[in-house]
Amino acid sequence: MKEQIYDSLFFKVPPWRNHEPRIWRTTVSHCVRGETVMRKHATAAAQRSKKVVKRMTTTTTLEYIVGYDTLDCYHHVNFSVYLRWIGDAQWHFMDTLGIGYKALQEDYGLKIFARRVEVDYLGQLFPDDKIIIETKLAKIGRTSTIYEQQILKDNNPVLRSKIVSVYVDEHGKSTLIPDEIRKKLETIL
Repeated sequence: MKEQIYDSLFFKVPPWRNHEPRIWRTTVSHCVRGETVMRKHATAAAQRSKKVVKRMTTTTTLEYIVGYDTLDCYHHVNFSVYLRWIGDAQWHFMDTLGIGYKALQEDYGLKIFARRVEVDYLGQLFPDDKIIIETKLAKIGRTSTIYEQQILKDNNPVLRSKIVSVYVDEHGKSTLIPDEIRKKLETIL
């Protein structure tokens, strides 16, 4: 069975799909009609989906232009893509504080796992929509942090979410947030 690459993850291609593997930036629906649109525009969409980054005092903002590669068979952005976007925005938030993915693992031997995700879908997104993803730290616990996020289109929310992220050690067990990280987080709370 062939393998197809989706965001550096490997998924098996069903045997009835005999085309060569392709590289995509996001999850691709297996809906035949939607796939045609996505294949036709995948390269252009990947170029249009470049990030523009702004940093504010307590909120980190990412701007995207929605690409065709995010569509499902209903020709709107698939619900799972929103989850990827808010995950990316959370890591960007951490990177701006100097405690991103690499720093956590190399300097502290820690990882951050999503423990709980609450999502309210308030609208739809379509290709070429310009969106803003806002991320702010809402709470710092002993072993976890809570982030509140929203995706805006024309200054109207299309998604609101809350993510509880737990700090874990190399064995996957929750651990106290190190004092140095706590201090960095508390400066923006």
